Amino acid sequence: MSAFGILRRRTSAMVVVIGLGCLVALIWASRPLVYHASEALQIVPTAVAPELVRSTVGDLTVQRMDLARQRVVTRDGMLAIISAYGVYADQPDLTPDEKVERLRQAVRFDLDTSKGGQSLQKTPALIVSAWLPDPEQARNVAHELGHRMVLTTTRMRIDEATAILGFVAGREAQLIKDKQLMERRIVELGSGGEQPDTSPVQEKIVALRVQVDHLVQMLQTATAQRFAAESSLELERQRLADRLTVIDPALVPDGPVRGRGETVFSVAALSLLAAVILALVLEWRDPVLGSARRMQKTLGIKPLAEIPVLRT
Repeated sequence: MSAFGILRRRTSAMVVVIGLGCLVALIWASRPLVYHASEALQIVPTAVAPELVRSTVGDLTVQRMDLARQRVVTRDGMLAIISAYGVYADQPDLTPDEKVERLRQAVRFDLDTSKGGQSLQKTPALIVSAWLPDPEQARNVAHELGHRMVLTTTRMRIDEATAILGFVAGREAQLIKDKQLMERRIVELGSGGEQPDTSPVQEKIVALRVQVDHLVQMLQTATAQRFAAESSLELERQRLADRLTVIDPALVPDGPVRGRGETVFSVAALSLLAAVILALVLEWRDPVLGSARRMQKTLGIKPLAEIPVLRT
């Protein structure tokens, strides 16, 4: 039995499937066009040799970038971007929270190791993407998010270096106070006029001097740590340590992600394919006996008579 005959007998079912597919295609094509823009950022390692100055802040890892991303996409941050670039200005009925949620769904942060090193802990590229109905807005949002990622990671590193410096400087100051207190105590004990060989006061003085020597060693270490923390903070402020920088800025997209014509054609083609598959399935489940030979082969029954096809 020919395929053409099968399709002809199942025309009604095929028409329904194709019609539904075309309806879906038209509904989909009526949606606003979407434009995609992306900006690539990359971790640049420190520009100063570690043997000269070493940063006290840890490497700019994937985990730190993810923390920066969470700070960038906060509600206030999203609302600032929406207000600055007029995103969803044509939809005044949307509440601020609805706009924030839509924008969060319209942007994405992806790691691309093909633009960086072999390890995610080395120099991965961060791709910031935006899908919006307006090409200028798509570019502006992607660029703004990339810019905010750079600023946020820089601010995070400076804050961390500042906190480390504050800690080590405070520890150094406390050691200085402890040392001065013990030295005053030694002077007070030494001015008591006791005999040095037999006086228990002299034993206290010796013990205090041992403690002072130990504090001096600790103070030397703390001072070196403070110098290192100050140098690290200066590195971070001048952006000479590990930093995030733009390597491929966002551009205005030339066209939408997919045009309406492409969408209609794709859905129509899929509908036609689905209709053909449905016709074959229906024929397999409920075959038509179109000849005496097929009847005898399928049912094992020989027909009593066969009406010939009359050709005119």
